[in-house]
This record gives sequence, C-alpha cells and structure tokens, in this order.
Amino acid sequence: MINKKKKGMSEIMIAVLLILLVTTTIAAVFIWNKKIFSSLTSDSKGCSELSFNLGDFCYEEQTILGEVKTRLKFNVRNELEDKEISGFIIFLDDNYGNTQTISDLASTSIIGFETKSLTTNFFSNSGISTVRISPQITEEDEIILCEEKQTTIKWSTIDECS
Repeated sequence: MINKKKKGMSEIMIAVLLILLVTTTIAAVFIWNKKIFSSLTSDSKGCSELSFNLGDFCYEEQTILGEVKTRLKFNVRNELEDKEISGFIIFLDDNYGNTQTISDLASTSIIGFETKSLTTNFFSNSGISTVRISPQITEEDEIILCEEKQTTIKWSTIDECS
C-alpha cells in the first residue's frame, strides 16, 4: 500500500497569488510614477497663473583685481496676491551663441503685490546680446523654473546706471 500525500499548492492558490503579485506590482509602479505625472500638470498650471512686471534696468561696471565686474540692476513687482515668486534665474546670451547662467537670485522671494530692487553680479558684459530672466515658483517643496514666463531684454537697450 502506497500512501501518497500531496505536497505543494493547488492550482487555484497559485492563480490567486499570481493575480495578487501582478496587481501589487502595477500599483507600486503607478504610485512611483504618480508624482512625476502630477508635477507635469501642476508645473504648467502654477507657472501660467504667475504675473509679474520687470523694469528700470540698468548696469554698472567695476574693476576688481584687474577684472571688469558688471552689476545688473532691475525692479520686480509681483502682481498676484496669493502667488509667491521664489526666485529668478538669469541667462546671458552672447553674440557667439554661448549662454552664461546666473543663479544668485534663485532664492529671492517676492510675495504678493511686493516690489523689490534686485542686483546680480557677473564678470564682463562684452559680447552680451540678450538677457533672459526666468522666474521660479515653489510647489509642494519642489522648485519649478517657469520658462514660459521668461522675459527677454536686448543688452543694447539697457542703460548704464546713473
């Protein structure tokens, strides 16, 4: 007499476990990517609501240790009461297609209806053709550069400060 005891799992249990494994994997991938997809939609919405004015541009030059240092000065007014501008990134484009990025105003906060005078420093303004100023906002602890709200100014239109 042979006594066979079945060991292992039934086919139904295997099918249920496979379904649970696949469902758990899909849920994990969805949750992992959810932040990426939600930030894509909220970025453009947050930036599209942004409204500000730039003006009174001027520059001055100083020679420090034999190098010409340029200071760009301008005013910014946040036109929205409930939207904060968390900073600005400045791009200097030269006549040769090169771009210099200046980020020293990246943490300059401008609250609703506030006007601030800003100054940024860089070395040598020779060959600069345009200045591009992009605002930043912060949403859900993430800094977002609002390139669609970028302001472009021709360097030739900026006067020397008096």
